[in-house]
Parts: sequence; structure tokens; C-alpha cells
Amino acid sequence: MKVKLYHGTTPENAEIIEEELFQGSFLKELTDGFSTTGEATEGFVFCSNDPDEALSYGEALFVIEVNRDFFFQESQMTGAKEYAVPVEDVNYKFGFERVRRSTT
Repeated sequence: MKVKLYHGTTPENAEIIEEELFQGSFLKELTDGFSTTGEATEGFVFCSNDPDEALSYGEALFVIEVNRDFFFQESQMTGAKEYAVPVEDVNYKFGFERVRRSTT
């Protein structure tokens, strides 16, 4: 079963992603110091199951269809589910599509 996840970012970063693929993020930095791996881990794309939640990070929106669960945590503010998907899986296994450019 495939699940649609959403990644929001700025239009500038979206252009870079389309040209150079996702670069991944440090898990420790994006979680205010909390790391499920014990150390800073590079190589995750953070996504949400809620496109509106993803758009709170920028006007450009990507959709990523995954076939397994990468659940990370629930948003404390909205209750949306957030996911940490390995960057290699996004770039080379599942793929991604930019579905929204920006509102301007």
C-alpha cells in the first residue's frame, strides 16, 4: 500500500532539489537536539501526511509516495503525523514530484 507524504520548502530550495535532488537533513538539528539514533544523523527528508502542515515550511510542495512506514512523531501543534524518510530512498527508490510551485 502506498502512502502520500508531503514536503514543503521555499521556492529557492525547491529549485535546488529539482536540479540536485534532496540532500537530507540532520535529524538532531531538526528535532531541537533529540535524536532517535543517539547521534546527529544525516540523510533524512522530513515529511507530513498533511499537505497544509508541509506548506507551513514554504510555498513549494513535493509529494513522495512511499510503500512502508517511516513514522517519526506527531506534530505537537497540529496533530499531523510527521515522517523521516531516508534521503536515498526518496531520491532513488520512491521518487518525488513537485506539485505546487508557489502562490506568487
